Amino acid sequence: MKKRQTAVFFLAAASAALLISGCTGASAEKAQEYKELGITQMESGDYDSAVNSFQKALDQSVGSIGAQELDICYYKAMALYKSGDAEGAVDACTTLIDYDNKNWEVYYLRGNIYLQEQQNENALADYAEAVSLNSSDVELCVHIYEDLVNAGLGESGQEYYDKVMSIKPSSGEDYYFVGDMYFLTGDYENAKTNLQTAEAEGCDKALLLLGQVYKAEGSDEEARSAFSSYMEKYPDDAEALGELGAIA
Repeated sequence: MKKRQTAVFFLAAASAALLISGCTGASAEKAQEYKELGITQMESGDYDSAVNSFQKALDQSVGSIGAQELDICYYKAMALYKSGDAEGAVDACTTLIDYDNKNWEVYYLRGNIYLQEQQNENALADYAEAVSLNSSDVELCVHIYEDLVNAGLGESGQEYYDKVMSIKPSSGEDYYFVGDMYFLTGDYENAKTNLQTAEAEGCDKALLLLGQVYKAEGSDEEARSAFSSYMEKYPDDAEALGELGAIA
């Protein structure tokens, strides 16, 4: 399997402040300012400062729980984990699960944290719960499979592989995820076939993954062509630009 550099799939978590607060009026504007500052700090890798900014955003809360508070808590938990506070991040996720045990994103994030901390049984339980709450999401299964294989738990990921490969593709997105799974397992020919179909069906991101497949098999000219075609549609895409630079 080829391990790929991918963006974080979902940001999800909670904070103890979640249970007692909500933003209104001017405080909501201030909370948004702190939230945006925290996101900027996360993007620059300053996770400790990001945690502080997200907490300041939560401190603005004075009323009932709202979408703003939930969103801030999601970011805070990820910042906690990125700062090295895995225990704090798990606690934050658990707090939100106690508040809302139907939030599949939180189970997925906590599963990721458990997996990185080598608490494999807890990770597998959270992944299974995430899928049970969001059973129609093929992308979720692809990501869980990749997470488990990268952690050396390929056998535990087999059920997620089987779930993806059992679908009968009916859209560009479906073909994309099947192609993605073939790529992850090193079956480049079937990956290319499905990704080419996905692109023909209007799934533009298939071009980006198709370029990565070509690159992985050493076909640099084909990879360059796929990345260039993608950039014709998305000229500011940093990932595609980086891939072209690596080939050059």
